[in-house]
Amino acid sequence: MAKILFFICCFLPVLLYALPVENITESDDEKIRAALENPDLYQGDIVLANPDRFAHSSDYVLWPQRTIIYSIDPRLAYISPLIRAAMKHIEQKTCIRFKPRTNEVHYVRIFNGGGCYSAVGRVRMGAQPLSLGYGCHYLGVVVHELMHAIGFFHHHMRTDRDQYLRIHWHNIHPNFHGQFRRLYSYENRIYTPFDYESIMLYGSRTFSRDRFSITMSPTKPGVVLRDVQHKRFLSKDDATSINKLYRCTN
Repeated sequence: MAKILFFICCFLPVLLYALPVENITESDDEKIRAALENPDLYQGDIVLANPDRFAHSSDYVLWPQRTIIYSIDPRLAYISPLIRAAMKHIEQKTCIRFKPRTNEVHYVRIFNGGGCYSAVGRVRMGAQPLSLGYGCHYLGVVVHELMHAIGFFHHHMRTDRDQYLRIHWHNIHPNFHGQFRRLYSYENRIYTPFDYESIMLYGSRTFSRDRFSITMSPTKPGVVLRDVQHKRFLSKDDATSINKLYRCTN
């Protein structure tokens, strides 16, 4: 009996939040890229409640007590272990906590919509959307969308972007040129050096005119820009940025 109790106490939490094994194919990559590149959304996967308010420049969109209230639509019950594994990963690396909704007014509603998208930060609109539709059921994609909900835009928007990325405008689909606008310094806070491994930095073919042409490449030799589904986790600097944005003490 003692051995059984020891196993339950020590190993069951690990099993409950075990990170899934994912064998991602080229076909999956295309499916994921399409799900993250909605031409009707800002940056392909961002719902802007207020286009003039950027999370990095305002404490207005931070979640009180560093706690994100959420609900998971019953139609996503079959991937709830994946969603909770992504949340647990963020909790282990930062001071952010995720709490299931009871009767709170403002919360993140995680549902099966058309593609992957989220609002940025707490936008005080009641049930704010976080869609995990077809092509979004991968750990790195879920972590990426949760990072938006925490309060982060894409890494290629950073004010200092041009020092680290070459943008190949001729390879970008004409409808997506605006998705590569750099933020002004007053629109974002930069907490860490530019991070090629950030879960918020897309791969090299993002918003490509033909799905194959390179749209952005690193200025640093030897670096490969990987898609978020292949990174899967927060980078060290992602975690640092969250902790600094929310003024975590530990």
